[in-house]
Amino acid sequence: MNSLIESIVYYLIKAVSFVIVLLPLGFALWIGRMIGTIGYYSGFKGKRIAYNNLRIAFCGTKTDQEIRQILKQCYEHFGQNIIELGRLPLTGKTGYQKIVRLEGKEHIEQAMGRGKGVIFLAIHSGNWELSSLVGSMIGYPYNLIAHVQKRTPLLAKLLMAYRVAAGAKIISTGAQTREIIHRLKANEIITLVVDQGGKDGQLVEFFGRQAAMSTGAIRLALKYGASICLVDISRQENGQHRLVVDEPLELIETGHEVDDLNANLAMIVKSFEDKISKHPQEYLWFYKIWKYSNTINILILDDGRTGHLRQSQALASLVADALRVKGKTVQQKIAVVQFRSTLTKRLCALTSFLGQWIPGLRSAGWLRLLLTKESFKQLTSIKADYLISCGAAVAGAHFLSVPWQTAKSMVILKPGLLPFERFDLVVLPQHDLPRRVHPKARVAVTRTALNLVDTQYLARQSQLLLSRYSHLKNSYRTKIGVMIGGDTKNIEFTESAIKIVIHQLKEVALQLNADILLTTSRRTPENIEQLIWREFKKFERCALLISATHSNVPEAIGGILGLCDYLVVSGESISMVSEAVASGKKTIVFVMGRTSTDGKGNKYEQFVDKLNEQGYLMACPVQGIGQTLYNAMRDKIRFKLLNDRDAIVKIIEQVV
Repeated sequence: MNSLIESIVYYLIKAVSFVIVLLPLGFALWIGRMIGTIGYYSGFKGKRIAYNNLRIAFCGTKTDQEIRQILKQCYEHFGQNIIELGRLPLTGKTGYQKIVRLEGKEHIEQAMGRGKGVIFLAIHSGNWELSSLVGSMIGYPYNLIAHVQKRTPLLAKLLMAYRVAAGAKIISTGAQTREIIHRLKANEIITLVVDQGGKDGQLVEFFGRQAAMSTGAIRLALKYGASICLVDISRQENGQHRLVVDEPLELIETGHEVDDLNANLAMIVKSFEDKISKHPQEYLWFYKIWKYSNTINILILDDGRTGHLRQSQALASLVADALRVKGKTVQQKIAVVQFRSTLTKRLCALTSFLGQWIPGLRSAGWLRLLLTKESFKQLTSIKADYLISCGAAVAGAHFLSVPWQTAKSMVILKPGLLPFERFDLVVLPQHDLPRRVHPKARVAVTRTALNLVDTQYLARQSQLLLSRYSHLKNSYRTKIGVMIGGDTKNIEFTESAIKIVIHQLKEVALQLNADILLTTSRRTPENIEQLIWREFKKFERCALLISATHSNVPEAIGGILGLCDYLVVSGESISMVSEAVASGKKTIVFVMGRTSTDGKGNKYEQFVDKLNEQGYLMACPVQGIGQTLYNAMRDKIRFKLLNDRDAIVKIIEQVV
C-alpha cells in the first residue's frame, strides 16, 4: 500500500476508533451490522469466494436459500468484528471479562499443570482477535505470533499495540520456531491456528473435501510434549462472546510420525468442523479454503436421454483421466434437469441467451423458477468443479449454472442459441460443424458420437454378459453381433424389410458356421420385436437373443460389442453406430427406407455415408447385408480403425 494512503487510513482508523468507543455497545454493533449488509450487497469477488466455499461445505445439507442467508450473516458478523476491533482500547481498560465469558478455565489449569507448555489451537472463526487476547483473563504467560505485514506496517503496528495492551507477549517471525519452543519449555501458552495451511500445509478432509491445514501445533506437541487445547469463540446476545477452551487433547502416538501426524490432524479438523457447523456464519469463508485440494467433482447434467448421458459420461471419463494424471481424486455425479413445463424450458433458452450480457440472469434464483423443485434441489446439492452436458435441451441450464457453481463448462453437440466460445470446451461431431467457428472457441471435432467404448469397457461388459449367460463361454464359433433399433424421424421399420435382414443373417450364419448375438432396442416396434423373436428363438445359430423392452440387460450392447467379431447395425441410431465403430470391430450398417419423399438424405444417412466414405464402416441397403457380411468375413473389405479421443484429450489438457 502507498505510504501516504496507508497513513491516511491509519489515522482514519484511529479517529473512527475514538468515535466508536464513545458509542453505546449495542448501537456500535448495529453500525457494524449495517457495514456488513452494505458489504454483502456491494461485494463481488469476496462474496463469490465465500458463497462458493459455503456451497462446498453445506450444499448437501442446506438449501441454496439457507446458504445465502448464512452468507449475509457472515458479512454482518464481520462488520461487527470491525467495530469490536476499534473498541479494543476501551475493552482493554474495562476488562475482557465484561464481554467474553470464558468456559474451561479448569482445562487450562490441567494443561499448565503438566509443565510442558500449552498450545491454544484455534481457527479463524468468531471474533478471533478477542479469542487471542485472553491473556489478561487467565493469569498465565501468554504469547501471540506476529506475522509481518509488509504491505501495511502502520496498520499492523496499531493492531499489535492493541494486543500488547491486552497482556499478550509477541513472538516475531524472525526466529519464530526457536522462540516458540523456548516459550513452551518455559511452560507458557502459545496461540496457533490450524486452518489456512497454504501450499505447504497437509491435505485433510474438511467438509468432505481435501483442504490444506497447518501441522505446526501437532508437530510441536508430539516432539516436545506440549498440551493442545482447542479454542472456539462464538458471538452471543447483547454483544457478549462465549470462549470455550476444551480439555487437553489425548494425541495419537504410535511412533509412526507420518501416520500420527495425519491421524491427529484429521481428529482436530473434524472437531473444528463440528464447531463451525454450529455457527457457520462466524467462520472466515472469504479466502480460498480448498485452493490446494486434490478433490474434484465432475457434475453431469442429464436431460433424460440415455444416448446423451452416455456421451456425457464418456467426456467425463476423459476429463477424469486427465485430472488423475495431475494427482487429483475425481468424483462423478449426475443431476437430472427437468423443467416445470415446455414454456419454462423455452424461457430457460431465452434467459441463457440474454445472460451473455446480463450477468444477473445467470443465478441459482432464476433456475429455481425454471426447474422442478426436485431437479433444482438435486442441482444445487452438488458443488461442481466441472459441468458437462449433452444436447441443446440442457445447454441453457448449464450456462446459467456456471457462475454460481464456479465450474468449468463442457458441452457436447450444439448448445442451442449459445455461441461455442461461451464454454470452455465444445465437442462436436463433424456433420454438425458450422462453416465458421469463433477463433476463441475450443472445439473438438469427432467423426462419431462420443461414447464410453474402449478396451477396458469392452472387457468389463463382456465379462458381465458372460456371467449372465454362461453358455456363451462354450461358444467358439465366429460371432456376428446384431443390433436392431427402431422408428425415428423420417425412418420406419417395416416387417418386409426386417424379414429380408433376418433371411440374410440366417443364410450367412449357416454358410460360414457363425453364431448370432442379437439385441433390439427400446425403440424397436412391438411387431418387429415379435417377428425377430419368432424367427430367431429356435434358430440353431442364434446364441443370444435379447429383447430390450422385455429384459433389463445393461451390458447387452457393450457385451455384444466385446464378444463379437463382426457387427451388423441398423443405421438410424448415431450413438449405436458410433459405439459399434469405436469397438474396432468390422461394422456393417444397413439403412432402412425413408418415410420422407423430399429427396434429401436425413442426418442419419448423412452420418453413415460420411463414415462409409472414410472407410470406418460399410454401408449397404437391407438387400445387400448378406453379400457385404460375406465379403467382410472373407477379408475382402478393409476397415479403418477410428480414434476420436486424441483430438478431445488434446483440448481437455488445455482446460484442466
